[in-house]
Amino acid sequence: MHFALGWAGVILLLTLMPGPKITGLPEDLTSIFCLICGERGGADGILNVLLFFPLGFAMMAATGNARVVALSAALSILIEVLQGVIPGRYPALGDVVYNTVGGAAGIGCAVIAKQLLWPSRRLAGALTVGAGAASAGLFFVAAVLLAPSFPDTVYYGQWTADLHYMEAYEGEVLEASLGSMFLGSARTSNPELAVELLRSGAALNATAVAGPAPPALAPIVSIFDGSQTEIVVLGADATDLVLRIRYRANDFRLDRPDLRVRHAFAATRPGDTINLRAENTAEGYSLWLDEHRYTPLRHTPGEGWSLLLHPEHTAPWLDATLNLAWVAGPLILAGWWAPGLAWAMGALSLAVSGMAIAAAVGPLTDMVAVEFLAAFGAVMLGVVLRRSFVRTDDRATAGSPSPTIGEYAHVKPEGVEARS
Repeated sequence: MHFALGWAGVILLLTLMPGPKITGLPEDLTSIFCLICGERGGADGILNVLLFFPLGFAMMAATGNARVVALSAALSILIEVLQGVIPGRYPALGDVVYNTVGGAAGIGCAVIAKQLLWPSRRLAGALTVGAGAASAGLFFVAAVLLAPSFPDTVYYGQWTADLHYMEAYEGEVLEASLGSMFLGSARTSNPELAVELLRSGAALNATAVAGPAPPALAPIVSIFDGSQTEIVVLGADATDLVLRIRYRANDFRLDRPDLRVRHAFAATRPGDTINLRAENTAEGYSLWLDEHRYTPLRHTPGEGWSLLLHPEHTAPWLDATLNLAWVAGPLILAGWWAPGLAWAMGALSLAVSGMAIAAAVGPLTDMVAVEFLAAFGAVMLGVVLRRSFVRTDDRATAGSPSPTIGEYAHVKPEGVEARS
């Protein structure tokens, strides 16, 4: 119960702190009855499920009573009521629904926790294959969602736009173009051509007078549509050069990771004339700052986490750590469940195949060696942890020989009944 109370405190801390500037459209946020609210409502829904999952699991483990799901719902309702008076927060029925679903899912997993931790050989094989397939599926879905998506609509060019959810760039744009088309700070003169140019990867060019380094992302030149939906943003974030484009993920209201060149503006001073260029090539996006070209800029299969929550300001090491954790998570379970080494390698093969397919089908996705190594290491870590746990139990239960890798799935810790 101590963990459940502690996690409830974590939930209150995360949900009752004043929020950042609202990034959704105002009309999306006015009704408390919306189920998917704002431009990243899909990501928020998934995060709410994940946030309440540990609470449901811990409460069920502590009480053994599935009716504690009502406590998850009650806590969620309390949070939504309090969010109505907290700056930057807004109540929504959808949050209550997702929080309750997360708590219920945690309760369900707690009910079958022993079967999941010590499955029969048949179930262990199915779980191992399922974990490998789930990993491959996550990589493939991320690659599909991290592909450009430019809808047929009317586009508007913007020079140093002053938007309600991004910083305003204090420099000055002198001229801009999209491929062969002049891009002014106004509605595009030929909407059909603008869509065609974006889809074909035409270069976005801008000449500007540099301003001071902004504290957060500030658009230098950008393209939005008539409903204020972000299509392309080329801008600065401190000394970073940032390109943000509309992905398929945005069609499902997920978050929007960016393509970033860190410290590209480090040598740029306010008042300097700069030339910027962004172009989609066969290798990925290329960015230019004056004569410096940065290419290719692509995502990796491990960046699937960024579709749920992508902070603008994270250290490179943290991004890399989260990528590896996204790759490793399901595969540690695959190694733990594997009835034998061959099963573990089969799950790894599924995951690596998913990486390769993701790199093949995702125009902005590329497989990298470190994520392959993370997948291999995660599977082997799961195998070692399971085998080590069994050996520890063997020593405690009096001198029976240690199991082989092919046998360890049948060994249960003392007090847990074996299942056929």
